[in-house]
Amino acid sequence: MPYVLNHGTWPHGDTWLHEVVLESYIPILNMINELHEKGLKARIMISCSPILSEQLLHPHFSDSLVSYANRQIQQAEHDLEKFIKIEDARWNISMGNFWKAWYQHRLRDFREVYFESIPNALAKARDHQLIELMPTSLTHAYLPLLHQGQSIHMQINTAMIHQERIFGHRPACMWLPECGYRPAMDDMNSASNQGLEEYLIKNGIQATIIDQSTKVNYVDDWISLKIPERLRPLRSMHIQSSIHMQQSLAIFIRHKELCSRIWSEQQGYPAHPEYLDFHKKEYDSSLRYWKVTDVKTGPENKEPYSPHIGKKQAKQHAFEFVEALEEHAKAYHEMNDDAGVICLAFDTELFGHWWFEGPYFLQSMIEYVADSTLLEMATISECMGQQGNLDKVTCESGSWGVNGTDQTWKNNATDILWDHIHEAEQTLHTILQKGIKPSPDKYRILNQALRELMLMQASDWPWLITRNTASDYAEHRFAEHHLFFEALIAIYVQMGEREQCTWDEYHKLENIENKDDILRHITIQDWLTYSE
Repeated sequence: MPYVLNHGTWPHGDTWLHEVVLESYIPILNMINELHEKGLKARIMISCSPILSEQLLHPHFSDSLVSYANRQIQQAEHDLEKFIKIEDARWNISMGNFWKAWYQHRLRDFREVYFESIPNALAKARDHQLIELMPTSLTHAYLPLLHQGQSIHMQINTAMIHQERIFGHRPACMWLPECGYRPAMDDMNSASNQGLEEYLIKNGIQATIIDQSTKVNYVDDWISLKIPERLRPLRSMHIQSSIHMQQSLAIFIRHKELCSRIWSEQQGYPAHPEYLDFHKKEYDSSLRYWKVTDVKTGPENKEPYSPHIGKKQAKQHAFEFVEALEEHAKAYHEMNDDAGVICLAFDTELFGHWWFEGPYFLQSMIEYVADSTLLEMATISECMGQQGNLDKVTCESGSWGVNGTDQTWKNNATDILWDHIHEAEQTLHTILQKGIKPSPDKYRILNQALRELMLMQASDWPWLITRNTASDYAEHRFAEHHLFFEALIAIYVQMGEREQCTWDEYHKLENIENKDDILRHITIQDWLTYSE
């Protein structure tokens, strides 16, 4: 989730955060705990970005979430009053009651089960070894397109520090945002030509995940001839560091074919006719009452949704999915006479928010895996502990975006964003090369300028623009962070040798700090520390 607190409510803004907490994060935590009560450990990986966990821990978040949940409960009550009065709408009464009870239960979970702290609940689940937590970059920046090495170090290392501070452990694995990877490169426009593995290894990361569309070159060429493409992701591999001797980065490949059974918009499980339709809502309501019916069916022809039937369908899909997993595992074992790793990776929000029945699918899938003689759930750390020799590889640039390239984030519609990011990176680098006088005001200005740069780098802004999903909001948000950055740099330059801000400069600085009151733990000293 991008940074949305203090930046709008509806249709774009903190409502996004409220929706995914109630529809995804709490249901997934409930699923993990229900499995635990049955004697099963979910043993899944969850990546919570620093920018997300900081919002979930923000002083204003709990009250805003409670208010949102209560509004949804009131909306269900309003809908029920309307349905009772209209003969043709009475079939919706059961769903109105369902939504009222559903939001009441999620609100109770938030307050009484998780004590208004999702990060603490995740940490507790990790402490009980039910899940493994891994960070992603500070603001979920798309790392392959950053130019300054300090930017990449900031995004990675501060995320590691944050993970230790919030969740109480130093992780061994990191999620590369958008599965975005780049090797060492010779680019005169970039101040950093190291491969991303070098930054990860330098920051203590032992493993990461790339997409199957990313081209992998085996040092031993015969290996690529031995394994068909559909089974290649199951093989263990690593990238050897060219800088940090005797160190390497373990690579897990996201299995594209198997993930597509869930992920595909047209053929994936969430497109099944019996599932809750994400898009159609009651005309004067924020609640949904219809099933998918058919992905090609217009809103006017959608049919009533049944939670019971939707749940039953999710259980059936989980059974079919585990059968597909077993088929791959068996084929790989017969060919290699050892166990492989099937890496499945998704946006968390898919389960519950986009696909309402998704958390129940996950729970059913984990239960079926527990009964399987061919499969077992395992986190990346557990997989690393069980692996023998890893195949040495090199990887080309790639992502899980369109065509496995950068084009989802860098294209004609988003080039201007990257121009501004690269200019801002260079501006900050140039200023700091000249040295900073020990002035509290100047440090305060540069600290906030650095935070604005990190917020500009979020991969969400170009993604939303490319997808034409809330693109106006994304353009506005990026432009505002860029404007704030330039305003802060202008104040710094205007001060010259002066050490203290004028009243007007203080006023401008405070307004920006109050608007973007997040990432307080990062400072310009961090950037200086990461200078190459």
